[in-house]
Amino acid sequence: GIFIEIKISKDDSDYMYNIIQKIIDECGPRMPCSPQEAKGAEIIKKELEETCDEVQIEPFKCHPRAALGWIRIVILLVITSFCLFFLIQLLLELFWAYFLSLLSSILMFLAILIAWEEFFSYKEFIDPLFKEKDSQNVIGKIKPSGEIDKIIIFSGHHDSALQFNLLKYLKHGYVIVIFLGLGTFFLWFLGSLIFGIITIFAFLLNFTLIYDFFLNFAIWLLIIGAIPMLFLFFFVTPGKKAN
Repeated sequence: GIFIEIKISKDDSDYMYNIIQKIIDECGPRMPCSPQEAKGAEIIKKELEETCDEVQIEPFKCHPRAALGWIRIVILLVITSFCLFFLIQLLLELFWAYFLSLLSSILMFLAILIAWEEFFSYKEFIDPLFKEKDSQNVIGKIKPSGEIDKIIIFSGHHDSALQFNLLKYLKHGYVIVIFLGLGTFFLWFLGSLIFGIITIFAFLLNFTLIYDFFLNFAIWLLIIGAIPMLFLFFFVTPGKKAN
């Protein structure tokens, strides 16, 4: 391949750091759709006007709290699934035991579906559940002197997205929390799915639910995963130094 060495002068380097520092100092944390984000956009617009032929602010709407808000919804679904499962022991001889078992499994299926669509597929699956707000892009154009052959786009973000603070406080323990939290999530999904299938056969074939084994499994999972899930639920903070 072709390797092109790009030399950045000290003046350009200083400008890059200084403009970012200026935005941080004058605006502070710039959460999506906040007045601080809009102020940062105005600073960038003013800078671009010095070099671009055309500069404009492009308004758009989004659901800023959905970016990490889906995690809390998933955790609430997981906790509710556990609670429904533990209630089954009080109703083992009744029809409600089958109903709660299936409902517990359905909630976990919904949790895994939300996580897959929002995180792995990066789709706005449940974004409409969160409040819609106004945000903006800043677009600067340098027009060509001749015929357009190719268009080069430089892109970044001027908001400071919500971030987890676990890494700051826990250091390497962050990996352990994530591993235990996700492990609990996926293991309980599999456990509740298997138990749900057994429940269907138990109802159709009229035999007693195999509950004790899954009860012990759920208790140990909850002991291991409760604290990591609480960390994932609460430790979110507005960013500041994101570019």
